[in-house]
Amino acid sequence: MPGGLSDKFAAKFSLDLAFLLFSTYLGGSGEDTTYSLAFDSNGNLLLAGGTGSSANFPVVNAFQSNYGGGDADAFVAKMSFAEVLKLSRSGQTLELSWPASAAGFVLESATTLVKGGDWQDSNLTPTDINGQKVNTVGTTNAAGFFRLRKQ
Repeated sequence: MPGGLSDKFAAKFSLDLAFLLFSTYLGGSGEDTTYSLAFDSNGNLLLAGGTGSSANFPVVNAFQSNYGGGDADAFVAKMSFAEVLKLSRSGQTLELSWPASAAGFVLESATTLVKGGDWQDSNLTPTDINGQKVNTVGTTNAAGFFRLRKQ
């Protein structure tokens, strides 16, 4: 859940800025600050900063997986734009898809993003179609926001 005085948000747009291709959020309940960012040769976003989120700053393969105390702990994060949740609309249905190779992800939905949103497992079972995990939902009862979360 976001909180504190600052969090991170990254977005990737098409060259003509007409389409949002990717967006994500990074942060926990405390103050999280980015001091530097760069892109590597593969187009991944690299961030370095500090976090005061004592319990819920997201970590994967971390050297130190728990908050160490004090004002802040340092972090280095790598965001890949390769495994992307795609959304397309056809009439009254939305199709949500992502690469089948993106193992260990769960589709979550929320009706609002206020105070971090009310993210919950969508309880949708994806179908494997041409190397993609695919879910179809109706637009009349669809949540307003979707995300993939690594389990």
